Amino acid sequence: MDTDMEALLSTLREKILATPRVIVYCQSIMMCSYLYAHFHYELGEASYHPLGSPELAENRLFAMFHSCTPQRNKDVVFQSLMDPDGVVRVVFATNALGMGVDFRGLSTIYHYGAPHSIDDYFQESGRGGRSGENSMSVIFWKPADCPMRQQPTLQYEKEVNEVRRYVENSTECRRKLLLQHFDPANVNSGTNGVNCCDVCAAAAMVVSGYFFFLLCYVRMCLLL
Repeated sequence: MDTDMEALLSTLREKILATPRVIVYCQSIMMCSYLYAHFHYELGEASYHPLGSPELAENRLFAMFHSCTPQRNKDVVFQSLMDPDGVVRVVFATNALGMGVDFRGLSTIYHYGAPHSIDDYFQESGRGGRSGENSMSVIFWKPADCPMRQQPTLQYEKEVNEVRRYVENSTECRRKLLLQHFDPANVNSGTNGVNCCDVCAAAAMVVSGYFFFLLCYVRMCLLL
């Protein structure tokens, strides 16, 4: 289990309902089941709230959502995420939990494994920030998630290459790359420095560090 998921598990154990709501998008139903089972094993009775309550889906702090999830459990997930006082804090989901849903108060999206395509990533990360607040989308990936093809022939291979280039990018604003994917003429990223993406944040830190160095240098010159 990655340290990032362990950190989420620890937060859920300690903060319970104070844990910010998170959707963890997985590449497969099997991965959803694995993460769900791990959280259930580690938390035990504390998987349900309040402690000692019946072991029912509506009392569970985490849930699964995929194409094979029973409709009743899907309804519980929807109702809980739509309700400000809902119990569910973490949902392990495939892209079955997708378009047409406005979950208020959801500001964190994790991708456990690289998304299948840029289109999927755009839709899935868009589940956060529906209330107008800043949101965060994080991808935990490894090279095996999206093997690069030198001469892709199938549409699927081309999409995988696009994802690989996106996750490996370390120089261009990620928001700008997303916008250009859907509209190549759109070059205005609307970046907001450290609040935009990790690339912009790193660039802002470099600029800040440069001006801090320059300020210190000027002060030293004045002292001399």
